[in-house]
Amino acid sequence: MCSIAGGNISRTRASRISGKMRHRGPDHSGIFEDSLVTLSHNRLSIIDTSSKGNQPMEFEDLIIIFNGEIYNYKELRRELQNAGFAFCSKSDTEVLLKCYSKYGSECVKRFNGDFAFCIYDKRKRELFLARDRVGNKPLYFYHGNGEFIFASELRAFEGLISLSFNERILGDAILFGLNDYGDHTIYDRIRNLQPAHFMRYDLARNELEIKRYWKLEEFENKEKWNENGFRKKIDEFENLLNDSVKIRLIADVPVGTLLSGGIDSSLIAFFIKENHHGDHPYFTSSFPKFPDIDETYYAELLSKSWDLKLIKVFPTEKKLKSEFDNLVTSQFDIFRSLSVMSQYLTMKAVKEHVKVILSGQGADELFGGYYHYMARYLGKNPHAFKDRLNLIGRRAFEELKQGIKLTQTTWKKKYLLENDNFDNLKAVLDYLPQYKPNWDLLLEKFTGNLSKALRFDIERLNLPQLLRYEDRNAMAFSIENRTPFTDYRVIEFANSIPLEYKFKNGVGKYFLREFSKRILPKEIFNRIDKKGFEAPEKQWMRILKIDETGNLVKFRLALFEKLAKIVSKT
Repeated sequence: MCSIAGGNISRTRASRISGKMRHRGPDHSGIFEDSLVTLSHNRLSIIDTSSKGNQPMEFEDLIIIFNGEIYNYKELRRELQNAGFAFCSKSDTEVLLKCYSKYGSECVKRFNGDFAFCIYDKRKRELFLARDRVGNKPLYFYHGNGEFIFASELRAFEGLISLSFNERILGDAILFGLNDYGDHTIYDRIRNLQPAHFMRYDLARNELEIKRYWKLEEFENKEKWNENGFRKKIDEFENLLNDSVKIRLIADVPVGTLLSGGIDSSLIAFFIKENHHGDHPYFTSSFPKFPDIDETYYAELLSKSWDLKLIKVFPTEKKLKSEFDNLVTSQFDIFRSLSVMSQYLTMKAVKEHVKVILSGQGADELFGGYYHYMARYLGKNPHAFKDRLNLIGRRAFEELKQGIKLTQTTWKKKYLLENDNFDNLKAVLDYLPQYKPNWDLLLEKFTGNLSKALRFDIERLNLPQLLRYEDRNAMAFSIENRTPFTDYRVIEFANSIPLEYKFKNGVGKYFLREFSKRILPKEIFNRIDKKGFEAPEKQWMRILKIDETGNLVKFRLALFEKLAKIVSKT
């Protein structure tokens, strides 16, 4: 992973942008400049750590700067060699560049990877920029006043252009915790190249063209499954996930894994073990003072069962107070909760051991792991309630009640009348008086077709947001994060699973649980408590002097105040 930046700007301004992102690539910095464009790159050396992999890299009339990894680069390299291409390095960057030379914009459909890159075609006087299918790697841009500027992080624009807040996006981020659903950001003039899109910028005409190259809905399977077919699909998925993990272990530097003891990260740990990575470290966040969120028991269970090298990380109150401002600066955006702080502190500890980290991010969105998915399934399929009641007891009544509301009432009415939502909306309007809540966004996320809502979370809401958090947290400490569940083949496979095999016998993630029964200890695959990167929200907010009750809207308002102070200094 690296940082990329550039545009029709001076070398001085490009260097300033690049300097703000050295943490993303401390191993080498390079710059290209001609009369039309300047491109800058900070390199985090992962594959082919020699100088031959440095960037910007040139081939004929093409110059590339690239952030990420192409995991199938060896197959693509052989394909290109058979077509007559010669190679000077062992890097995936050179493969990407020559793929573009041969296939043009169609090359992005051939890549299995996490990527954001820019290729300058000197002959066409054009910049070509592209981003991977689900947004593992970030790419932001500004287009105005005859200028086009792009960069890997929002804070790279600080001091380069005047920053002001987009009240509509900012309000949704504070009130709902949602702000990655389109090409706008919380900053008025900075846009986000959306996942699965590429962009051309004509340097002579100052014109942008943006196109989408991948849509998940095209991979929905309308066929009914029977039990025999279901078992065959489990076999198919095992091979698929194994390969996804295997290719994400390719690196010329040390690799580790985040392990919570939940199904998702435990499956990744299993396939790492199967691929014979002996001295592979696993990192788990431990909260001994807060047993309701502490997952150490499950991580230790796997460690003992499989003889794993487990490293415990303790995100303490002292670390919280000393690092919170650094987290805000690093994210340079609104984040949903203090669980992001927990992940940040874990990444800081990871830095002492490895340069690449794997995680289980994405599985809940793909396979239906969140409670509100199950609630909505119950609302549309009341016959499934009996199984859910047997599994979790009285809590099933609340889920059914919520599910009926989600499927039969308008979100605007429901949102305003429940809990503290009216007061929360009033508090946001005190800060942003022109803000109009995006009710349509909630309607699309929480009502209507459940299959469509799952895709919406993968392509536009939950997953891009969580990947943004993880990218910033990892790169703050010069670590490359990799997520095997976001392999596009895994995503397309998951999208083809009928809903009745994602929600069955009263459980969510049914398909993944059934698959894990052949691999994981019973204590792991039977877990129904949904946890991610947890944090003791109320206690930490009290320490930060934000709120005594753990109100997340009040937390995000306090976060906005901190961001506003940073921006006002630019």
